[in-house]
Amino acid sequence: MILKGDCVDIHEYKKDEVVLSRHNANDCLIIIKSGQLLVSKADVMIKKLSKGDIFGVSTLFCEKENFQTTVTATQNSVLYFLPQSLITQLMNNDFSLAENYIKFLSAKIQYLNTVIDRYTGSNAEEKLAVYLLNKSTELSCDTFEISMSKAALSLNLGRASVYRALDNLIKSGIIEKSGKTVKISDPISLEKYIK
Repeated sequence: MILKGDCVDIHEYKKDEVVLSRHNANDCLIIIKSGQLLVSKADVMIKKLSKGDIFGVSTLFCEKENFQTTVTATQNSVLYFLPQSLITQLMNNDFSLAENYIKFLSAKIQYLNTVIDRYTGSNAEEKLAVYLLNKSTELSCDTFEISMSKAALSLNLGRASVYRALDNLIKSGIIEKSGKTVKISDPISLEKYIK
């Protein structure tokens, strides 16, 4: 098995320990054996990762030294680090691995293009709908806390515009809000804002 080979490093991280950051990058494909990690950028949570998840795919063959996000352990975690040299060797031995890697990256590019299109939506409600749906997907739940300041910054909108858009979505019955907590009551209608 590949994960038991001499080329694969196993690292343990304690809760709140930084795994990767702009100042601490590497050219490895990383698989989570156990634990949970948080991917963030500029204090904005991007994604949660857990057992079996893989990351480092988009930077594995990148010549740039810095990593664009910060990955932090949210629990004690054990990770497998597969170096670029091992992945290259595996791809040379089995072209289907290289082909699947390219397909994966192509799908990621298509997804990111869709996100860019959505974030450059024509109005504040459309942009906020995308923001809320993405946050719901990232957290795998329909109820979560949001910071209006961070939402405004992320969407390149004024806070007043974000509040007005949120009020319109509440009046439409699509979302509910209590304090900083937002609940998406009607995700189908919310998705219609971005189509």
